Amino acid sequence: HVEGGELKKISGNLNISLFNPTWSPDGKKIACQTDGTLEILTFEDHQLVEHKSFPGHFDMIEWARAETLPFGAPILYQQPPTGIATIHPETGAITDAFSFRHDITSFCWAANGRDIIYTTPWLVLHTPLLSSQRQ
Repeated sequence: HVEGGELKKISGNLNISLFNPTWSPDGKKIACQTDGTLEILTFEDHQLVEHKSFPGHFDMIEWARAETLPFGAPILYQQPPTGIATIHPETGAITDAFSFRHDITSFCWAANGRDIIYTTPWLVLHTPLLSSQRQ
């Protein structure tokens, strides 16, 4: 039991191990990692209505907080150990893929919703994504 309401099951058994969920900015979709795919689950009225899978390794996923024209709201993810990229949750198109000379320890969207902040073992860095420069 969770404070403030009852626990609701909003999907049946998907027969896959899901982890690291992240909400879409409109609150209608959840992206989850598996051991070899990115799963996009779409809900209406607390019921699962669509399920998409994109093959690949998607670590530390984080959905953009807002849509940015013309790219929508991509999902930021790590390509271990030194890469970061975004994937479009509708088409599976990967953009903004780049690598660094140092291992990335963590990352997040910057406050403007287009750039990213990331850390290495010794630094905190800020970078615009390539797609945000093409607006």
